[in-house]
Amino acid sequence: MLVLSATIAHSADDMPVLRIQSSRSMKIAVINNDQNNPANERLHKALAASLGFEISMCYHTPVPMKSVEVSAQEASQGLSSGTYDMVVVIGGDVPSALLNSDFKRLKAVPTTGNTRHNVNLLVLKDDNTLSEMLDEKFASVLNERFFQLAFATYRKSSLGLEKTEWNVASAATQ
Repeated sequence: MLVLSATIAHSADDMPVLRIQSSRSMKIAVINNDQNNPANERLHKALAASLGFEISMCYHTPVPMKSVEVSAQEASQGLSSGTYDMVVVIGGDVPSALLNSDFKRLKAVPTTGNTRHNVNLLVLKDDNTLSEMLDEKFASVLNERFFQLAFATYRKSSLGLEKTEWNVASAATQ
C-alpha cells in the first residue's frame, strides 16, 4: 500500500511544479470526547498499533499508522480530502460535522452498554477496499491485547485482564 500526496510549488521562474510525496503509513484522525483523561495518548497509540497490525496482516506487509488528535471539522475535511485515511471518535456521540453521506461509519459499543465508551470508525464510502477490510477486522482491532490493556486504563478499570467485549455494526451517518 502506498499513500501519495501532491503539493504544487512554484519554481524560480514562477512555473508551478508538482511534487509527489509518498508514504507507506496511514493517518488516523482521532476525536476523543473525554478530553481530560490522562490515558488518552496511550489509548490513541494502542488503537493505531492495533489497526496497523490488522491491516498489515491483510496486506502481508507492514503498514504503519500515525494518529493525530484533531477537531471534528478538521477530521471531516481531512477525511474528504484524503489527508486522513480514517477518523476515530472515542466516547459518546459522533459530532455533526462527521455525519456526512460520503462517510461509512462502524460503531462499536461495549457489551456493558456504557455509551461513554463507544468507538466509532469512519472511512470514505468510496474507499471500498479499506471499507470492506474494516467491516471484517474492526472487532479484531478492538480485541487486540494492546488496545484492550490501554482501554482498561482509559476506563479506569483494574489492569487485570478484564476484557471488554464489543458489539460492532454499521451505523447511519445522517
